Amino acid sequence: MDLWRNQYLPGYILVGVVLLWLVLRLQEAVIDLLLGFALAYLLGTPARLLTWLHSLLAATGLAAGVEERV
Repeated sequence: MDLWRNQYLPGYILVGVVLLWLVLRLQEAVIDLLLGFALAYLLGTPARLLTWLHSLLAATGLAAGVEERV
């Protein structure tokens, strides 16, 4: 099977470009989530809830507005 004659190749390329764009766009939120969960496990249960909430806000883009007001 010749790769360049594959009828699905344009779709694969489009999906790859969209996934790459999403990864680059959400990279900061993903890093915030990972660091937040790591910090939560180090600090214990009370911090887990707050860190999870901050990670959720960061993933939705709401935490940036909150941090700017402080």
